[in-house]
Amino acid sequence: MADRGRIVSENFEVIASMLKLGLVPCIGGDIVQDISLGASVVSGDQIAVKLAIAFNAHTIIFGTDVDGLFTANPKLNHKAMLISTLDGEKLQEWTHKAGPANVPDASGGMRGKLTEILPAVRGGIKVLIINLNYSLRLQRAIAGKPVKGTVIQPG
Repeated sequence: MADRGRIVSENFEVIASMLKLGLVPCIGGDIVQDISLGASVVSGDQIAVKLAIAFNAHTIIFGTDVDGLFTANPKLNHKAMLISTLDGEKLQEWTHKAGPANVPDASGGMRGKLTEILPAVRGGIKVLIINLNYSLRLQRAIAGKPVKGTVIQPG
């Protein structure tokens, strides 16, 4: 259940059952019932953070269409440099520097993603942002192997 697009209550019984069976659920944003609006879109980023906090995750992996957080939008600026690591204290600063989505996107682009992950990082959860346009990157990240991307460490 949401209120103005923000999750206000959730039921993770189905997710917990899947995890007990050894399954890895893949979750995305969706349209949900909204107290104020009737219905609203809740981003997969918002859902992922809620799940990570509820299940005491140590890492959240966010898949995007770029290699991670950059000094500028790499689609618009070829001189943009990848930020490979970021600590939680600098994350707030980057939420203001990152740009909004260039196309309609319920998550709000990189700025929205960084805003959503603040509670997770503050709660001690490491975040990895990777590009899912490359074969095996997600598999390597899940296995804990190094991959090109941005690691945001709590702190």
